[in-house]
Parts: sequence; C-alpha cells; structure tokens
Amino acid sequence: MLLYYKNMKVYFLHPRIHDLQSMGKYLKITLPSDVAWDSEAPEILFASEWIYYKSRYYKKFKKLWPKAKLRVFYAGEAVEPDFNLFDYAIGFDYHHDFDGRFIRLPSPIHFFPGFIVRHENDIMSKESALTLLKEKTGFCSFLYSNPDAHPMRDRLFYEISNYRRVDSLGKHLNNVGGKGTGYVGHAADGIDIKASYKFSIACENASYDGYTSEKIFTSLLAHTVPVYWGNRLIEEDVNPKAFINVRNFDSMDALIEHIRYVDAHDDVWADMISQPWMTPDQLAKHEERTRCYTDKMNWLFNGKIEDKQRVAHGTHTDFYRKNYFEGVSPLQLNRQNYMAYIKKIFR
Repeated sequence: MLLYYKNMKVYFLHPRIHDLQSMGKYLKITLPSDVAWDSEAPEILFASEWIYYKSRYYKKFKKLWPKAKLRVFYAGEAVEPDFNLFDYAIGFDYHHDFDGRFIRLPSPIHFFPGFIVRHENDIMSKESALTLLKEKTGFCSFLYSNPDAHPMRDRLFYEISNYRRVDSLGKHLNNVGGKGTGYVGHAADGIDIKASYKFSIACENASYDGYTSEKIFTSLLAHTVPVYWGNRLIEEDVNPKAFINVRNFDSMDALIEHIRYVDAHDDVWADMISQPWMTPDQLAKHEERTRCYTDKMNWLFNGKIEDKQRVAHGTHTDFYRKNYFEGVSPLQLNRQNYMAYIKKIFR
C-alpha cells in the first residue's frame, strides 16, 4: 500500500510505535520521507486504545489533544470510538460509518500478516483430510496468554475438557508443562504447535460485531476445526462449513454433543477440514474491505487538514472534554471558570 503525504507532522500513541517506520508498519501503509515525526506538536495525532488503560499514554494524549489539528482514534482491539474526542476513528466495527468519520480496518487476512500466511486451504478433498487425520495426535488445543479475556474463553476450555482433555499450550491455564509464549511467540509458532490437534478453541477476548482477529485463521491454517466464539457476524468473514460456531447452539450441552459427534465421525471432520476457508464472495469482500481502507487513509492524509476537522466545539462537548481530561463535573464550573478553561485549551 502506498500513500503520498505532504509536509505533515504526525504522532502515534501506542507502545509498539515510536517512529515513522513502526507507524507505517502498524498502519499497513508506506510513509514517504517528507512526513515528520513530532511528539510535542503533531498536526495529526493518532491515539490507540492504550490511552484508556495506561496512564502515561493518557497523560500524553491529554497534553497533545489541544495542540493537534486532527485527532484519529485507532482501535487495534474491540473498543468503541468516542467521536466527542476524535475527528475520525479506525477500527473493527461492522456497522459504523458516522457520516464518513469511521474507517474500517483492513480485512483480518491482511491485518495480521504475521499470523495469516496463506488465504486458501491446501487440503481440498476429504481423502487428503483423512490422510492428514492419521498424523493428528491430540484432541483439542487452547493457546492463550491473556487471563483477562471474556469469561466464555475459560468456560469453553473447562466445558470441553469435561468431554476430553484440552491441552492448554500458552501461558494461561497451561497444563502441558511447557513454558507458554505470548503474542509474539504465537505469531512465530502458533500454527505449528496447534497442527497436531483435531480441534482448536478459537475464542476472541471480547464479543464485538466485526471483531475477527487472527485466532480462527491460525486454527484453520493448522488444519484443525475451530470452535469459535466472539464476533456475532463471523459467518460474514469465514465459511461457516469450515468451523463450529458456538453461537449456533442453544446450550453448552448441545455444543459439546456436536463436538462429540464430529470427533466420532472422521468423514464429518474431514469434510470440514477440506472446506474452502472463505467462499469466493467472502474473499472478494475481504479484498474490497482492504481497498476501502487504503482509499480512506489516502483521503485522510491528503488535502487541507482544516477541511477534515469534525470534532464539535461548544458548551456541551467542551464540558464533556473537561470532565474526561480533568475529572471536573460541569456542576463544579461556574461560567467564569468555564470561559477561562476554553481560552486555555483553544488559545
């Protein structure tokens, strides 16, 4: 992806972004040499979800917000944007548009290139899948390092374990004795260490429409049947014949019974393993989604910044930001103090 910018100062609040090179890599764009990295007075300020749960990023955001001409929220996780604070937002949301102020992230098959190394299934027949089955030595894998995900993740681990042993390969709930790896390690070897299993628990850390991460795709790449929970709209992204959608079952007992059935019938398992991961229509939508992201980012970085400003200013939105940045309720502000505050921020 290649975008052309003209003499803009930018900054990005994220622990993995510390210069233009890391910013371009994270945004999946190429930044030309005339864009300047400015940590003190950026014209375009990008802020990630880290401003909400790490104080040093919040404090920096608070300092830079009044200085920036354009503020863009970039949600690499399942977080709703706050358009009272940001002119534009980039995220996973499936239904957002907000009068052109929302930019949907590229398709997961492009957003997670370190994890998703191939987009098409190389097992294209039940016969090939049955041959592969002979190499499987484990029943089901569970590969996670985050202990603070939605409770459904752990529930799936324990409920399925009541039927057959589930091997927890990561740091969280590890039961195999090996030292589990974190996010970086999962990208490096997650597919390989799941490949010996028939099933994988592919559970997002949140339930959020449009939020499909790498988890279901790495499970497919390992030629396991993913047991998926998270995005209610997952069947928009992935062929429903290739995985078990937890939401399609009325109860946990019904889900476990279905897993038991697939586990007991090799031909059923092989049929799922040999399915295309995405239908032609789905694959076309993935490509179009990434093209739309590129086009909108291109638009965002071209033209006059002043023409793109969308954050409202006035009585109520200013009170809102006063409360957000300083924890001061409107009831604590008299008119004189309020006007002094406005002059301070927008001088």
